[in-house]
Amino acid sequence: MQLNLKELGLDYLDMALMHFPIGNSNGTASYDYVDTWRNMEKLVTSKTARFIGISNFNVEQVNDLLRSATIKPKVHQLETHPYLQQTDFIAAHKSANISVSAYAPLGDTHAIYATMARMKRDKPTPLLQNAVLADIGKARNCTPAQVSIAWNLRRGVAVHPKAANPEHQKENFEAYKCALTAEDDTKIAALQREGEVMRYWDICRTTLRLPCYVGLEGAPAA
Repeated sequence: MQLNLKELGLDYLDMALMHFPIGNSNGTASYDYVDTWRNMEKLVTSKTARFIGISNFNVEQVNDLLRSATIKPKVHQLETHPYLQQTDFIAAHKSANISVSAYAPLGDTHAIYATMARMKRDKPTPLLQNAVLADIGKARNCTPAQVSIAWNLRRGVAVHPKAANPEHQKENFEAYKCALTAEDDTKIAALQREGEVMRYWDICRTTLRLPCYVGLEGAPAA
């Protein structure tokens, strides 16, 4: 970590995240998040990092980590968008005073997620082509991407949309201007009730070869 700071030209990191609760040692994958977290806590005590967080944990793993942690995760980065809403999971984080950060907030717009979507048998309409988001956007003078981002912001979720195009970057940034209503929230919430559920980031069976996201919406089949 000290070498990384030197390469970055920094004295400390604002945030260090554990990307997955699964590690790989000598070619063998295992759930090693407790031991990894103990070492991450040292980043805070040594003032190498101000905060530490987690990513891609499920409910049981979060609770297990909290029982053993001396420093609570500041943030949990997970996949959530209108096709993968994780409403109960996000509410549990709020109760535990853990911030939630969303990756893939625009669904399958990233090339990797689009490829994974094509591999799914029952894939929904591409998120930004969804008729509900388009209708809401038309009524609010917003794009479907802005509707998706604004919806997460209304839930208190920080978003991390990836965009190489400057116009898309500007569009994403200005999503805070998209004034959604409670009625809009209800329409978006209904997407999952209508069967539009999709987890785009799923490398559990193909790469990690251990179950991930157990008990969460869009969990891979066993």
